[in-house]
Amino acid sequence: MVHLLIFIFCLNTSADSLIQETAPVNQKSYTKQVLINGLVGIGFGVSTGIFHALGKNSYNEYLLSDSIRTALDSWNKTKRYDNIRNVCAVGAFIFTLRALYFQIKHVKASRSIKHTPTLDFQYFFRNKWTLGIKTIF
Repeated sequence: MVHLLIFIFCLNTSADSLIQETAPVNQKSYTKQVLINGLVGIGFGVSTGIFHALGKNSYNEYLLSDSIRTALDSWNKTKRYDNIRNVCAVGAFIFTLRALYFQIKHVKASRSIKHTPTLDFQYFFRNKWTLGIKTIF
């Protein structure tokens, strides 16, 4: 289960966090990352609830067991469901934070597009250079 969590985390790592390129901010849309990470976080949250219920049922079977063999089997199932529940809870937390991160990054990118002035450095005919400030509205 931990390997699945690491695989999905690495799969969702965006290209801009791995490759440091200077790309225009207005061409990048973070909506896809927000949706994917939010849905994966919700999926892990739902699976946390499911494995919590399964662990609770197996613990009740452990308490009501008649023999040592069924008690040990129920206890092993309880431990397994508890470990899976903990991994799912960590996954829900991580992917919810990633969705929030991409949402905040999207808001910062949309604000910076409209109000950030840029330096405009151009070369014209007959060795003429101009330097100016261009604002995007």
